[in-house]
Order: sequence, then structure tokens, then C-alpha cells
Amino acid sequence: MAEKNKKRGGRRAHLNDFHVNLAGDYVYTGAHYSYVDQGRSRDRVQRELLGLSVAVVLAVVAGGCSDAPAMLNCWYVILPYICEAAAAVSVIWAVLRLRKAEEPIREYIYKKSVQALPHRAMLCMIFAGLGFVTMVLYLAMNGSGGRVASVIAYLALKALVAGGAWLLWRYMLTLKWEKLPARDLDTPQA
Repeated sequence: MAEKNKKRGGRRAHLNDFHVNLAGDYVYTGAHYSYVDQGRSRDRVQRELLGLSVAVVLAVVAGGCSDAPAMLNCWYVILPYICEAAAAVSVIWAVLRLRKAEEPIREYIYKKSVQALPHRAMLCMIFAGLGFVTMVLYLAMNGSGGRVASVIAYLALKALVAGGAWLLWRYMLTLKWEKLPARDLDTPQA
């Protein structure tokens, strides 16, 4: 009976790049990516990315703890906040995954962290802007309810999240990564 070709597609396609070597161990033979140093070491870049993403997440959490009137009972202000929080968690997840990866990073990690991070930061920025706009819309229709300081703090936090996500997006676009060729099964793995 002929052996079936077990090529995977979709989410687990990267498993096709793992093969058994002569010792019986699984070895990754796919492409790798290496950070191209532009005056900043990879460690410094990772610290800066982590700092930016943590600042964004903390600003999102602080905005959620706000007692601005619309955050207590208005669905069209709360819904963008939920999406913004999910995008911020996604950003920090990608940054931590990139930080955990060894140099050179594997292609599937590169695609899910380096390539995805600008898009995730953009989503966070869009939802923060939408939260800002919906809060202004709420204020135009209902007023501040005597909580002017809370509203100003909330709007400032939304601006901080949008600005931090924009900086993260721009920073990721400046980084250069080089694709390394796929490794052969016969070459020793380090």
C-alpha cells in the first residue's frame, strides 16, 4: 500500500518543515529570519518593543478602570474598548513571542510575530480612535454627568493608546529582517 503524503495546510502548515533526523529527533528544516543590525542590537530592539507594548496595555487597562459616564452603561463606547483590549493583548502576545524566540527565528514565528505586529498595532490604534470618537459622541448627546475630570482622563488615555500603538507600528516598519535559506537535513544543527 502506498504511503500517503501528509502535507498539512493552513494553520499548522509549519509542521511540514519538521523532519526526523538519523538520531530520531525532530529537526526544523524550514527557513529562518535574522534581524539585521542597524545600530541597535536585537536585545535593545526587543526591550524597546516590550516597553512600548507594556505602556499601551497599561493605558488600555487604565482606560477600562475609568469611571467616565459612558464606560458604565453605553454599549457603543464599551464595544470599541473590548476590541481595543483584545488588540492590545494580541500586541503584547506577539512581542513576547518574538522576545522568546532564539536568533535566528523560525519562519512560522516570524510570520506570527514580526509580520503580524504592525497590523495588530494598527488595529489597537483604530479601536482607540474609535473609542475616542464614541466618547465624544456620547458627551455631545448626554453630557459629562458632572464627571469632567474622568472624561478628560479617559480621552487622554485613548490618545495615549493611539499614540503608543502608532509608535509601535512605525517602529516595526523600520526594522529590517533577512531571510536565511532553509537548512538541509545533512548539515549539523546548532
